[in-house]
Amino acid sequence: MKKVSFCTLITVVFIVLTFGGCASKVESEPEVRETAPVADLLKEAEENFKQREDIAKLRHAVNVLKRARSADEKNYEAAWKLAQYSYFLGKATNDDKESEQIFAVGTNAGRVASRLEPNRPEGHFWLGAAYGGEAERFPFTKGLPNVEKIKESMNRVIEIDPKFQGATAFDALATIEIKTASFGGKPEKAVELLQKGLELNPDNFLSRLNLAEAYLALKQKDEAKKQLEMIFKIKPAPELQPEYREIEGKARKMLETKF
Repeated sequence: MKKVSFCTLITVVFIVLTFGGCASKVESEPEVRETAPVADLLKEAEENFKQREDIAKLRHAVNVLKRARSADEKNYEAAWKLAQYSYFLGKATNDDKESEQIFAVGTNAGRVASRLEPNRPEGHFWLGAAYGGEAERFPFTKGLPNVEKIKESMNRVIEIDPKFQGATAFDALATIEIKTASFGGKPEKAVELLQKGLELNPDNFLSRLNLAEAYLALKQKDEAKKQLEMIFKIKPAPELQPEYREIEGKARKMLETKF
């Protein structure tokens, strides 16, 4: 899966003033306007995000980006990265209250980014990802209400740049079809969307996993197994190793339990 300013799958962010306090949860917006150079804050956040498997580093990245947003509310990069990092932290934390709060930070930052640069894909993508992460974490309260918001964001990404984020926008739309099967979602439509995305980026390991799930829903076990086995042949970019390890583990579990 190619890197485009990240990344996930098919996703997304943040304030502590000292590294020693990075293990604390995401803090509220600072009352005093940040004076540190935005470029320095963006660099610090990115370095910590690279170590996102350590949730303390991920929280620190989020908090630093909140400082960057405080310093320059119209900085596009700070806004979309805040949405991106929020997506990851919202999924990673075991604290539902923190997750709810950080997804709210992410969706707000994504909306800001999509307004600042409406013809660029980053803001739209990570806004949709934040909505998706929120829906997955809180399906009974945020699931169906977020569906149209996710679709709107991801369809806009496809209009702007269908290859963005490794063509993961197609995966996001397909996931809706899979997860909403009880409400009219169609696995056949999911297969169609995932195949379109994989034509643009065959190494999207998240799309391979979801395509296997769609094939299983259609009782096409041979096709599903083929997709899972292909995941182990993918050589992801170094910056995608955390996400690849997660998907690889899920693929192994599916092979053990579904076949």
